[in-house]
Amino acid sequence: MITVKRLTTQGQIEDACQLLHQVYIERQRWEFSAQNPSQIRIESRNGRMVLIDRYIDQAVWFGAYDNAKLMGCIRVCGADEDNLLEFERYTNSQVIQRFLIGHDRKNCVEIGKLAVIDDYVGRGIVKILLLACFRYCAGNQYSALTSTSHGYLKALYRKIEFPLKKEKAFKYESTDASREASPVDFYFADFEKYEIIETLKILECLDDDLNKNTRNIFTALQTVEPVMPTPFYWMDATGVVLGINDLCLQAIGTTREIVGKKPYEFYKKEIADHILEHNAQVIRTGEIKSQEEWIEDVTTKEKKCFSAIKAPLRDNQGTTIGIIGTSIEITAEKEAERLRIENQAQKSALDQYEKERLRLENQAQKSAIEQHEKVTVFARKVAHDLNSPISALKMCILGCTELPAEKLNVLTRTLDRLSNISKNLLDINEDHSLRANLEPQKPLVIHDQISQVITEKQLQFKDRPITFGLAVEPEAKSALANIQPGQFKRAISNLINNAVDSIPDNKTGTVSIKITSKDNSVHVHLKDDGKGMNCDQIEKILNRKKFTEGKANGHGIGLQQVWDMLDFNSGRMDIHSVLGQGTTITLNFPIVAICGK
Repeated sequence: MITVKRLTTQGQIEDACQLLHQVYIERQRWEFSAQNPSQIRIESRNGRMVLIDRYIDQAVWFGAYDNAKLMGCIRVCGADEDNLLEFERYTNSQVIQRFLIGHDRKNCVEIGKLAVIDDYVGRGIVKILLLACFRYCAGNQYSALTSTSHGYLKALYRKIEFPLKKEKAFKYESTDASREASPVDFYFADFEKYEIIETLKILECLDDDLNKNTRNIFTALQTVEPVMPTPFYWMDATGVVLGINDLCLQAIGTTREIVGKKPYEFYKKEIADHILEHNAQVIRTGEIKSQEEWIEDVTTKEKKCFSAIKAPLRDNQGTTIGIIGTSIEITAEKEAERLRIENQAQKSALDQYEKERLRLENQAQKSAIEQHEKVTVFARKVAHDLNSPISALKMCILGCTELPAEKLNVLTRTLDRLSNISKNLLDINEDHSLRANLEPQKPLVIHDQISQVITEKQLQFKDRPITFGLAVEPEAKSALANIQPGQFKRAISNLINNAVDSIPDNKTGTVSIKITSKDNSVHVHLKDDGKGMNCDQIEKILNRKKFTEGKANGHGIGLQQVWDMLDFNSGRMDIHSVLGQGTTITLNFPIVAICGK
């Protein structure tokens, strides 16, 4: 079965680019100039040849699959960073730019890079790929444009009434031999003029596998669908959704993108199985049947229950060609029934449940107290053992008169921080909470604190080819934040260590901190050009889960300390990261005063 889905992963998009190379380069012998405005080029990625351009990452891609194998692809691409569509970068296209006068480029997209492998040409893949594009445009209220010199596509566009604006409009490149004799026709469907919706409806009805009578029936259903006063839909004999009205779409929480798809593509398997088995019973018996259908709202994932009534859908010869149905939501009634049964069961079990809960709670509290006692003893022992080497190091520093004053200051401040950490461990309260959080807050100029930490890090990582930088915007220089000096510097130290760890050994890197002030807050932007993080890693950090990726000896304690400091000092953290490019972590603190005011 051929299915279409949106391509979202890098691997899926590279599969499409490999298919483009196979069709455009290997089969069609496509040529392009080396200096083309789209930066079209051939590359080898993961041992295979791919055809890519400057729009590969900003485009929306769709793929047609036969089981798990990609058979066709197409993409929808909006305006670039200069608010230009792809064709506008080609000099020869100026003749057709008049058709876009008055149209905001942010609401226009180009449909292109259509490719289908040889064995699947003529099997309806072009239609379902175009359906995906037009449904995407309709759902986002985009106008759509495209261009082609391909005879089959021109015939298809004429059949679906895709508005043709100019025949033989222009040539992309006069030096492109493959296009030399075939200027492209230019098509543009204006969403505001309802052209996108009209073209989509014609495309949805286009099905050469259906006889004329069947097409007439489906066309008639589409005609009455908008005025039906009840949720209303129809499906073919295989379970493909052929039409649905707005009332039904609102009830199940989805869009017209489900048209042309089976329930397996938007519901879980058990839900789809239940629906399609009922369809089969209606078709097999020729009778009207009803059942309850629990679904997941496609948008919110909320559980909903419907009373579904279905009847066989027949053509003029009496052949059953599918089902027609209506679904009325009864979630509230089912929920009331469930609560009644649940409350009755809970009432009889409440005493036993409460006894068991109290038993487990007491057991857990006892275990937690025992564990805290162990941690307390261990922490105090570690702190006690640290005091002797710290004292010895202080004595050594006092005798190091030959060291430059700057280095002596860094060493002294570093030992002071070690002493504070040791004191925090020794000062564990009897209730087993760390008194580190009780370090007093002070109104401080943040960049003074950070400057001290950077000086330490420059010395600590002097053998690494890493440049440290600190920049402070003028309005942030006098902003005071109420923070704990020791905990704040420790958090900055931990974040800088993480930034350095993200830069591969022996690679030149940069760790920079920029301090800004906006909206009555002071912002600390810590940026590195390391390996970056993916969405899952960022989510772990923001959800305060233990995170040690990339550190052979990491324990996740550094980030926890950062969160503790932010919680106690009314701060918050934002993260932006791109794999292979680096990470920016922003700490935000409320401004409590301005120096001199």
